[in-house]
Amino acid sequence: MFFEQEHHIGRQDAFDFTHAAELGTTVGGQALDHLLFVFTLCYNSWTWLEVAYGESHEALVRGFQTALWARSGVPDEVWSDKLSAATHELKATGGRALTGRFDVRDHYGLRSGRIRPDEAHENGVAETRRGRITPLLAQALLLRSSSDLPSVAEREAFARATVELRVNRPHVAQLAAERPLLRTRPAARVPNCTTYRPTVRRWSTIRVIGRTYSVPSRLIGLRPEEWSGLTESPRGDNSPAKGRS
Repeated sequence: MFFEQEHHIGRQDAFDFTHAAELGTTVGGQALDHLLFVFTLCYNSWTWLEVAYGESHEALVRGFQTALWARSGVPDEVWSDKLSAATHELKATGGRALTGRFDVRDHYGLRSGRIRPDEAHENGVAETRRGRITPLLAQALLLRSSSDLPSVAEREAFARATVELRVNRPHVAQLAAERPLLRTRPAARVPNCTTYRPTVRRWSTIRVIGRTYSVPSRLIGLRPEEWSGLTESPRGDNSPAKGRS
Protein backbone atom coordinates (compact mmCIF):
# COMPACT_ATOMS: atom_id res chain seq x y z
CA MET A 1 0.00 0.00 0.00
CA PHE A 2 1.32 3.45 -0.95
CA PHE A 3 0.05 6.81 0.23
CA GLU A 4 -0.11 9.80 -2.09
CA GLN A 5 2.76 12.22 -1.58
CA GLU A 6 1.73 15.75 -0.71
CA HIS A 7 4.01 18.54 -1.91
CA HIS A 8 3.78 22.02 -0.43
CA ILE A 9 4.46 25.14 -2.43
CA GLY A 10 8.06 26.37 -2.29
CA ARG A 11 9.27 23.57 -0.06
CA GLN A 12 11.02 20.80 -1.98
CA ASP A 13 13.13 19.95 -5.02
CA ALA A 14 14.26 16.52 -6.22
CA PHE A 15 16.95 15.34 -8.62
CA ASP A 16 18.26 12.21 -10.29
CA PHE A 17 20.34 11.00 -13.24
CA THR A 18 18.93 9.06 -16.18
CA HIS A 19 20.69 7.18 -18.98
CA ALA A 20 20.27 8.69 -22.45
CA ALA A 21 22.18 6.22 -24.65
CA GLU A 22 18.94 4.67 -25.91
CA LEU A 23 18.08 7.94 -27.66
CA GLY A 24 20.86 7.24 -30.16
CA THR A 25 21.97 10.86 -30.12
CA THR A 26 25.08 11.73 -32.12
CA VAL A 27 27.15 14.90 -32.21
CA GLY A 28 28.77 15.61 -35.55
CA GLY A 29 28.08 12.01 -36.54
CA GLN A 30 29.81 10.57 -33.45
CA ALA A 31 27.86 8.64 -30.79
CA LEU A 32 27.30 10.61 -27.58
CA ASP A 33 27.43 8.31 -24.55
CA HIS A 34 25.93 10.46 -21.82
CA LEU A 35 23.48 10.84 -18.96
CA LEU A 36 20.96 13.54 -18.18
CA PHE A 37 20.82 15.23 -14.79
CA VAL A 38 17.12 15.81 -14.11
CA PHE A 39 16.11 18.43 -11.54
CA THR A 40 12.43 18.86 -10.64
CA LEU A 41 10.44 21.25 -8.49
CA CYS A 42 8.07 18.98 -6.60
CA TYR A 43 5.11 21.31 -6.32
CA ASN A 44 4.68 22.24 -9.98
CA SER A 45 6.96 19.77 -11.86
CA TRP A 46 9.20 22.51 -13.31
CA THR A 47 12.16 20.59 -14.73
CA TRP A 48 15.75 21.39 -15.69
CA LEU A 49 18.19 19.20 -17.64
CA GLU A 50 21.98 19.05 -17.84
CA VAL A 51 24.13 16.76 -19.98
CA ALA A 52 26.45 14.68 -17.76
CA TYR A 53 29.03 11.99 -18.44
CA GLY A 54 28.69 10.14 -15.16
CA GLU A 55 26.99 10.30 -11.76
CA SER A 56 29.86 12.33 -10.34
CA HIS A 57 29.92 14.90 -7.58
CA GLU A 58 31.00 17.54 -10.11
CA ALA A 59 28.08 16.75 -12.46
CA LEU A 60 25.66 16.86 -9.53
CA VAL A 61 26.90 20.24 -8.29
CA ARG A 62 26.94 21.74 -11.79
CA GLY A 63 23.40 20.59 -12.61
CA PHE A 64 22.00 21.43 -9.20
CA GLN A 65 23.36 24.97 -9.14
CA THR A 66 22.50 25.76 -12.76
CA ALA A 67 18.91 24.72 -12.06
CA LEU A 68 18.65 26.93 -8.97
CA TRP A 69 20.05 29.91 -10.84
CA ALA A 70 17.79 29.32 -13.83
CA ARG A 71 14.80 29.40 -11.51
CA SER A 72 16.18 32.32 -9.43
CA GLY A 73 15.19 30.89 -6.07
CA VAL A 74 15.96 28.28 -3.43
CA PRO A 75 13.46 25.96 -1.71
CA ASP A 76 13.70 24.63 1.85
CA GLU A 77 14.65 21.05 1.05
CA VAL A 78 16.26 18.88 -1.65
CA TRP A 79 15.54 15.18 -2.06
CA SER A 80 17.47 12.41 -3.84
CA ASP A 81 17.93 8.67 -4.02
CA LYS A 82 21.14 6.92 -2.88
CA LEU A 83 23.36 8.55 -5.53
CA SER A 84 27.03 7.80 -4.98
CA ALA A 85 27.75 11.45 -5.80
CA ALA A 86 25.75 12.61 -2.78
CA THR A 87 25.93 9.68 -0.37
CA HIS A 88 28.38 7.09 0.89
CA GLU A 89 27.97 3.59 2.25
CA LEU A 90 27.86 2.97 5.99
CA LYS A 91 29.80 -0.27 6.29
CA ALA A 92 28.63 -0.96 9.83
CA THR A 93 24.94 -0.90 8.96
CA GLY A 94 24.86 -1.36 5.20
CA GLY A 95 22.93 1.89 4.83
CA ARG A 96 23.96 5.21 3.27
CA ALA A 97 24.53 8.71 4.61
CA LEU A 98 25.01 12.06 2.94
CA THR A 99 28.65 12.69 2.10
CA GLY A 100 30.52 15.74 3.29
CA ARG A 101 31.44 16.47 -0.34
CA PHE A 102 27.81 17.37 -1.02
CA ASP A 103 28.64 20.81 0.43
CA VAL A 104 26.37 22.62 -2.02
CA ARG A 105 23.42 21.97 0.29
CA ASP A 106 25.04 23.99 3.11
CA HIS A 107 25.97 26.84 0.77
CA TYR A 108 22.29 27.23 -0.18
CA GLY A 109 20.95 26.58 3.32
CA LEU A 110 19.04 23.45 2.29
CA ARG A 111 17.81 20.60 4.36
CA SER A 112 18.41 17.37 2.49
CA GLY A 113 16.92 13.91 2.48
CA ARG A 114 17.29 10.64 0.63
CA ILE A 115 15.14 7.60 0.04
CA ARG A 116 15.69 4.21 1.65
CA PRO A 117 17.39 1.50 -0.44
CA ASP A 118 14.98 -0.15 -2.92
CA GLU A 119 12.22 2.34 -2.09
CA ALA A 120 12.20 4.39 -5.33
CA HIS A 121 8.61 5.50 -4.75
CA GLU A 122 9.82 7.71 -1.89
CA ASN A 123 11.40 9.97 -4.50
CA GLY A 124 8.34 9.70 -6.71
CA VAL A 125 8.56 13.13 -8.33
CA ALA A 126 12.10 12.64 -9.60
CA GLU A 127 11.45 9.02 -10.58
CA THR A 128 8.30 9.94 -12.49
CA ARG A 129 9.90 12.87 -14.27
CA ARG A 130 13.01 10.86 -15.10
CA GLY A 131 10.86 8.07 -16.58
CA ARG A 132 9.03 10.52 -18.85
CA ILE A 133 12.01 12.53 -20.07
CA THR A 134 13.53 9.87 -22.34
CA PRO A 135 10.31 9.07 -24.28
CA LEU A 136 9.62 12.82 -24.55
CA LEU A 137 13.04 13.50 -26.07
CA ALA A 138 12.75 10.45 -28.33
CA GLN A 139 9.51 11.83 -29.77
CA ALA A 140 11.07 15.27 -30.28
CA LEU A 141 14.06 13.74 -32.10
CA LEU A 142 11.69 11.74 -34.29
CA LEU A 143 9.81 14.91 -35.27
CA ARG A 144 13.16 16.57 -35.95
CA SER A 145 13.92 13.75 -38.43
CA SER A 146 17.49 13.47 -37.16
CA SER A 147 19.18 12.60 -33.87
CA ASP A 148 22.45 14.22 -34.94
CA LEU A 149 23.32 17.67 -33.57
CA PRO A 150 26.32 19.88 -34.32
CA SER A 151 27.63 20.12 -30.74
CA VAL A 152 27.04 19.01 -27.16
CA ALA A 153 25.87 22.53 -26.32
CA GLU A 154 23.20 22.33 -29.01
CA ARG A 155 22.24 18.85 -27.81
CA GLU A 156 21.69 20.26 -24.33
CA ALA A 157 19.82 23.30 -25.68
CA PHE A 158 17.53 21.06 -27.74
CA ALA A 159 16.69 18.91 -24.71
CA ARG A 160 15.97 21.96 -22.56
CA ALA A 161 13.79 23.57 -25.23
CA THR A 162 11.78 20.35 -25.51
CA VAL A 163 11.26 20.16 -21.75
CA GLU A 164 10.39 23.87 -21.56
CA LEU A 165 7.69 23.44 -24.20
CA ARG A 166 6.24 20.08 -23.15
CA VAL A 167 6.75 20.08 -19.37
CA ASN A 168 7.29 23.58 -17.98
CA ARG A 169 5.00 25.76 -20.09
CA PRO A 170 1.76 24.13 -18.84
CA HIS A 171 2.81 25.03 -15.27
CA VAL A 172 3.73 28.69 -15.80
CA ALA A 173 1.00 29.94 -13.47
CA GLN A 174 2.03 27.57 -10.67
CA LEU A 175 5.67 28.57 -11.03
CA ALA A 176 4.79 32.26 -10.89
CA ALA A 177 2.79 31.66 -7.70
CA GLU A 178 5.66 29.76 -6.11
CA ARG A 179 8.54 32.08 -7.04
CA PRO A 180 7.86 34.71 -4.30
CA LEU A 181 7.96 31.93 -1.68
CA LEU A 182 11.45 30.75 -2.66
CA ARG A 183 14.44 32.01 -0.72
CA THR A 184 17.00 34.33 -2.31
CA ARG A 185 19.99 32.48 -3.73
CA PRO A 186 23.55 33.30 -2.57
CA ALA A 187 25.58 35.90 -4.46
CA ALA A 188 28.00 33.29 -5.82
CA ARG A 189 28.12 29.59 -6.61
CA VAL A 190 30.37 26.97 -5.07
CA PRO A 191 33.06 25.60 -7.45
CA ASN A 192 31.91 22.81 -9.77
CA CYS A 193 35.32 21.17 -9.59
CA THR A 194 37.15 19.22 -6.89
CA THR A 195 40.74 20.12 -6.02
CA TYR A 196 43.25 17.42 -5.05
CA ARG A 197 46.70 18.10 -3.58
CA PRO A 198 48.46 14.72 -3.35
CA THR A 199 52.09 14.45 -2.28
CA VAL A 200 54.35 12.75 -4.83
CA ARG A 201 55.36 9.38 -3.40
CA ARG A 202 58.85 7.88 -3.43
CA TRP A 203 57.88 5.82 -6.50
CA SER A 204 57.43 9.09 -8.45
CA THR A 205 53.66 8.63 -8.53
CA ILE A 206 50.55 10.29 -7.18
CA ARG A 207 47.13 8.80 -6.37
CA VAL A 208 43.98 10.66 -7.44
CA ILE A 209 40.50 9.16 -7.02
CA GLY A 210 41.87 5.62 -6.88
CA ARG A 211 44.12 6.00 -9.93
CA THR A 212 47.91 6.12 -10.09
CA TYR A 213 49.74 8.67 -12.21
CA SER A 214 53.48 8.94 -12.85
CA VAL A 215 55.23 12.31 -12.57
CA PRO A 216 58.89 13.44 -12.89
CA SER A 217 61.09 12.03 -10.12
CA ARG A 218 62.34 15.50 -9.11
CA LEU A 219 58.86 16.15 -7.68
CA ILE A 220 59.09 13.37 -5.07
CA GLY A 221 57.92 14.60 -1.68
CA LEU A 222 56.27 17.73 -3.09
CA ARG A 223 52.64 18.79 -3.35
CA PRO A 224 51.18 20.40 -6.52
CA GLU A 225 51.50 23.96 -5.19
CA GLU A 226 55.26 23.33 -4.89
CA TRP A 227 55.70 22.10 -8.47
CA SER A 228 55.96 25.53 -10.09
CA GLY A 229 59.18 25.87 -12.05
CA LEU A 230 60.15 22.25 -11.42
CA THR A 231 58.05 20.45 -14.04
CA GLU A 232 60.15 21.43 -17.06
CA SER A 233 62.69 18.77 -17.94
CA PRO A 234 66.33 19.57 -18.81
CA ARG A 235 65.39 19.04 -22.47
CA GLY A 236 62.55 21.56 -22.23
CA ASP A 237 59.96 18.80 -22.47
CA ASN A 238 56.96 20.02 -20.48
CA SER A 239 54.49 17.32 -21.52
CA PRO A 240 51.77 16.29 -19.06
CA ALA A 241 52.27 13.37 -16.73
CA LYS A 242 51.12 10.01 -18.06
CA GLY A 243 48.56 8.06 -16.09
CA ARG A 244 48.33 4.35 -15.58
CA SER A 245 45.36 2.41 -14.31
